[in-house]
Amino acid sequence: MKNYICLLLVVAYASALNAAAYVSSPNVESGGSGSKDSPWPSLEKCISSGKLSKLKPGDTLYLLRGYHGSASISGINEDFITIEAAPGHEVTLSKLSMTSVAKWKIKGLRISPTFGTPYKGTIVSFGDRSTSSGQIILEDCEIFGVDDHTTLDFNGWMGINSGVLMGRHAKGSIVKNCYIRNTRFALAMSAYDGIADGNIIENFSADGIRMVRDGQTSHFNIIKGAFATDAQGDKNHDDAIQCFLHNKGTGQMNNLTINHNIIMGHEPGVEPFSANNQGIGLFDGPLVNFHIEGNVVMVSHWHGVSVYDGQGCTITKNITWTKFTGKLKPWVMLGTKQKKAKDNTVTDNYAMSFRLKQPGTIESNNQIVTKEIYEQGLKELAAKHFERFGGQYHRVAKRHRITGEKVDELPEMASKEKDDSKDKKKSKRKSKMSAKMAKKAPKQTLISGAEKFFNDELQKRLDAYLNSKRMKPRFVYSVFKQEVSIEEKAGSSYKVKVPKLGSDMTLNLFKKLKMQDALAITKSIAEKEHDLDNALLAFYMTATGDAINASY
Repeated sequence: MKNYICLLLVVAYASALNAAAYVSSPNVESGGSGSKDSPWPSLEKCISSGKLSKLKPGDTLYLLRGYHGSASISGINEDFITIEAAPGHEVTLSKLSMTSVAKWKIKGLRISPTFGTPYKGTIVSFGDRSTSSGQIILEDCEIFGVDDHTTLDFNGWMGINSGVLMGRHAKGSIVKNCYIRNTRFALAMSAYDGIADGNIIENFSADGIRMVRDGQTSHFNIIKGAFATDAQGDKNHDDAIQCFLHNKGTGQMNNLTINHNIIMGHEPGVEPFSANNQGIGLFDGPLVNFHIEGNVVMVSHWHGVSVYDGQGCTITKNITWTKFTGKLKPWVMLGTKQKKAKDNTVTDNYAMSFRLKQPGTIESNNQIVTKEIYEQGLKELAAKHFERFGGQYHRVAKRHRITGEKVDELPEMASKEKDDSKDKKKSKRKSKMSAKMAKKAPKQTLISGAEKFFNDELQKRLDAYLNSKRMKPRFVYSVFKQEVSIEEKAGSSYKVKVPKLGSDMTLNLFKKLKMQDALAITKSIAEKEHDLDNALLAFYMTATGDAINASY
């Protein structure tokens, strides 16, 4: 295929779209144009050579399989620049640090000091220096200190790398669907309005998630397995989710949301150096307008859900339980250190016990939990997690979200391939094709500025092609699932010959045009030296998920 002018040429036709796709390969030493056939070098070398600075807002850099070094990224963007693993490629980094950064998205990478030279400190950090930082997205990554936690002794757990630091200036940042395992502190959220969404945190020796700024959200995370105890010499009391005021320890915090998390503690002594962690332990306030809902907590500790000096907080529909013997049974508790707790609402929770005697408390329908209630609650919440994040297994870590089981092949992918095969066979058995199928076809109306621009340009190009009396454009039309030909323009519609129907139909092709059909029409009329055709091809290839090929 001709090396099309990707989205740099697209920009010339529509300012509404300002995006390009580039490729980086660790098998390249230097040079390259950033195309698939002539990629840039590894991410580390892209940074040191200045190639990364060529990326503009809206651009994507696809990383090909292999080790891309240690990356230190900077840059304040007006719109997001994305760095992600190319589909089907396993991409590794030893460290990722981002200073003076805004609107970067990092996706699909495996990041660990085990891939490079060992170092101390945090594996991924961003937005902790420049006040101009903010809105960083870290998504679908696997981050780990060591691959096998059983190799760590007590000193190993105390000295292991921490996982992710969402820095104090990274306002509005998101850590989403990352598998963070075998770390000291797993995820420290130091930014206003930060979000932890759907992460799996497995095996930590300090805290799972620390929330230390106003407006933060922690939801749909799974947190399990604490190590290194106080008796062994670790004075940090381990919490699955903890909060306190940044750089102060004690002070007013506002508007935190902690919803739909699954927390699973160790059985005491089940593994060497295993520790009893607290569940949701919020001790240092006042804590104002917190919302804690729908969490399922199973720990060998008193603190299942504990809120100290809460004011106007809501605790609802949580379940705390333990399967372990011993006196430590997780409660739902309103506590106080400063005698400032007041006016909290606690409803519809299940727990081993309740301690709610604080001024102005509204409580109702709180009940003692049973094993059956816990197991049903865990089952239902786990199902929501699986649905929200595309299955039971994390696709980059290839580990089960609940059990941590490691697999070589994702069961969901194998199942999907079987389902796709069945769908294809079923489709071949269908014999009736009529215009009614058009009404039943999935709607994909193109409404954004860039999409409308290119559809309008495609229609003009098609009309000009038809007026030139050349060969009739032929393409496979998704509505009929067969090749059709466009015979002529008919008002605002087109006469289309559908061989299997044995007749012509008058169709408004552009009324509800799908991307795949737009690309097929473009291919049927494209001329190699026609700049607009090349731009149309680049846009529709990108829109249909072929962003890499769109750049050649």
